[in-house]
Amino acid sequence: MARLPANFRDAVLLTRRLGFEYLWIDCLCIMQDSLEDWEIESKHMGQVYHDAIFTIAASTASKSTDGILHTFTDYELSGISISLKLSKDGKPEDHVDMVLPNIKRENLGDLLRDEPLAARGWTLQEEVLSARTLFYGHQQIYWQCLHNYEAADGLRPWKVVNQRAFRYDQIKDRIHLPQGLQNPDTVKSRYVYERKNTTKEFHDSQTCRKLIEEYHKQMVVDYCSRNLTRTSDKFIAFSGIVTLVRDVLWAHGFPNSLYIAGIWSSHFRQGLIWYYKDDVSPSIQRAPSWSWATTNGKIAFNQTAFNADFTNTDIDPLLISHDVKLAGQNPFGEIKMASIVVSGSTMIMRGVDDIITNQKSKPSGYIHWDVQRNGRGRRKTAFYTCRLGKSSMFLYNPHPRESDLADRTGPSESNMEPNKIYKANNVRYKVLFIAKQGRQAHGLVLKLVAGNVGDENRDGNEMPNAEVGAADPDGNRSHAADTNVQMKTYRRVGYIWLSEKHANGNRYFDSYKWAEYEGWERETLDLI
Repeated sequence: MARLPANFRDAVLLTRRLGFEYLWIDCLCIMQDSLEDWEIESKHMGQVYHDAIFTIAASTASKSTDGILHTFTDYELSGISISLKLSKDGKPEDHVDMVLPNIKRENLGDLLRDEPLAARGWTLQEEVLSARTLFYGHQQIYWQCLHNYEAADGLRPWKVVNQRAFRYDQIKDRIHLPQGLQNPDTVKSRYVYERKNTTKEFHDSQTCRKLIEEYHKQMVVDYCSRNLTRTSDKFIAFSGIVTLVRDVLWAHGFPNSLYIAGIWSSHFRQGLIWYYKDDVSPSIQRAPSWSWATTNGKIAFNQTAFNADFTNTDIDPLLISHDVKLAGQNPFGEIKMASIVVSGSTMIMRGVDDIITNQKSKPSGYIHWDVQRNGRGRRKTAFYTCRLGKSSMFLYNPHPRESDLADRTGPSESNMEPNKIYKANNVRYKVLFIAKQGRQAHGLVLKLVAGNVGDENRDGNEMPNAEVGAADPDGNRSHAADTNVQMKTYRRVGYIWLSEKHANGNRYFDSYKWAEYEGWERETLDLI
């Protein structure tokens, strides 16, 4: 006992004082020098946290020798206060002091966002999957379970006073039933209840919509902002969450949904529309270019990407097949390679040094590049739509001025002159349409992989039981595609946001009907 690091000793003391007999510490319960034992046990780590009575979180400890049990730092409730008598006839000493706490006071949000534990990749699934957690901070302890969370001083941050859990309450409710809410769709918060359609179809639809939003916009974004000692653990440290998300999808209308290197086959379009938030270089050796797991830093999804469902159009992409080669025994762990075959609608995009537009013209949208620009970080580039007869293409300036990046109210087509020669760079990209959503649309910028320019194409295998022009196993409607046409292989190099409004040179704005826009070409692509 004396030879254990301080964190482990304190955890043992807490376990004993609380009356429990067993304690799981991963680096003690898994043989660290045995790859075989690691491969076996890593598959079950998510279940360990899911089934535990409670989890101890040493939130402020940056290393195992820091310890958990400390004398907490005192703080004063020095904010505005009033004193209230308990009753009309009560004694003077019978009163309650109500104090507005100092905004600098530590709270659970600080621990979950700023402290050392929040920066570690492995600890996210511990937070998400645990039914009950005891957090140790600098100033006090915090308790969170499926139905509530409390600080030792009884005060709550005002922004989350109506939440049952501080975050990730959607997935916690589903993976911990019947401990969680018996009917999660009847409750909005601890205090506010609503009447809702309770049919199974509606319940399944709402469950999966909320879960997919929480999975991408919160869990994936949070996870990518954290650090891993071994970057090869990118998939495996998230696999416990994946296992339980899969179970929820299977139980609520998507029994054939497959996990493909970070995205779900039933909601693959939602999983593709992320972009980089920092200048950290990606690692395409660890994951395919279209997967968020290729990143070594922060990512984001479009701010409104999950505010409304995608609108079905004739140019939507269809997932035809996928290929994932695992590096070990964990089905959601490290991979050797992964690719997806997509039947989709594409349009050419070229870089042009001089783009002449109407003075009132607005960009058609913005490109968020995955690649860095000569070591000077990533860039966000405005693009325009050029129509030449019935054909169209996207144009952007490869050397934009800062003024070109200013956000504007909406985009427009450029007035490119068809008979004028413009200086274009040698790189040609393709834009793959992903989805229309409300007043906007999403796409990916793709680059042809070297070695596949000529006839060096490779064939793909269709998804089992999927018929061209029919519904796939997950209920997505496919589009007719010529499966005899050989495919070319592409790599993602950026995310593109397509505005749904454009200025036509007048003060009026017309709808940009991307699905009806001339210039899209249907083809089958192999994305790596």
